[in-house]
Amino acid sequence: DNIKWLDYPRKHMLVLSMFGWFFPVVTLIPAQIIGRIFVNNHLGYRVIRFSFVTLILSILIYHFFKGNEQGLGVFQPSELAKFLLIVVGALTGMHLSELRIYDAEHLYKNPIKMIWPFIYTFIFVTSLAFFVFLSVKDMSPIVISCLFLICCIWKIAPNPDKTKSRLFEWICHGGIFVFCILVMTLIIYIYHVPESLPKSIPQKDRILVWANPALYPHSGEQVIKSMTIAGLGRWFGATGSWFGNNHAAMTVPMIQNDFVGAFIIYRWGGLFATLLLVIQIVYIVSFFKTH
Repeated sequence: DNIKWLDYPRKHMLVLSMFGWFFPVVTLIPAQIIGRIFVNNHLGYRVIRFSFVTLILSILIYHFFKGNEQGLGVFQPSELAKFLLIVVGALTGMHLSELRIYDAEHLYKNPIKMIWPFIYTFIFVTSLAFFVFLSVKDMSPIVISCLFLICCIWKIAPNPDKTKSRLFEWICHGGIFVFCILVMTLIIYIYHVPESLPKSIPQKDRILVWANPALYPHSGEQVIKSMTIAGLGRWFGATGSWFGNNHAAMTVPMIQNDFVGAFIIYRWGGLFATLLLVIQIVYIVSFFKTH
């Protein structure tokens, strides 16, 4: 019923806020303790990672049998899955970085052993993300995981000993650059020629709705409304005040969760949204620093 749907966003936002406050608490833990538990202690690293993965799979399986379109209880499993995917990915990145730093000479004497952590990371992270992608019909987990994986490989590819061969580094960095160009080209191509997308692609409708929202009455309606509301915001926002009632932005179903961009542009305007986008890009680029 409508009352239940109106109450759902409030509960969902509460759970998301609780996830967000988890990070400030983690920052209070000394780095030495985190290093001993998650990096230097290989058993602790494996136990924590296994626990997180088990929790992700358990939640998704339970949602499959007991959940509904609103999620599981007061939150959507995809949100917790994305949160844990980031944590697991970060642990994997820390582990590989430490392995490369402290065992670099041995790894370069055994190239096969050096390449294996990259292969293992790729299989592990992408498989887990793809499982989430298929289970909860949410594309963001696989996007988050692929983005993190690219950053992780970029950071751990350089040879710690700069006097030795850097061929592996050049191959990894060049491959990432080519991969990004291909993905961008594919996105542009699908946008202009949506009928070329094979029927076997999972969640094809969710992808095509952005290319031609008019063809999809339900999802497409939300996209069109969000674009209309974003247009009302112009450069400086459509409301007289940045605080208080959210006005027309709340007329789009679930816009505060699924169409945050439209909400921001309507409330604060395109200028603020552009500034926020620049900050996010700078933040992502910082992940690619190798020193």
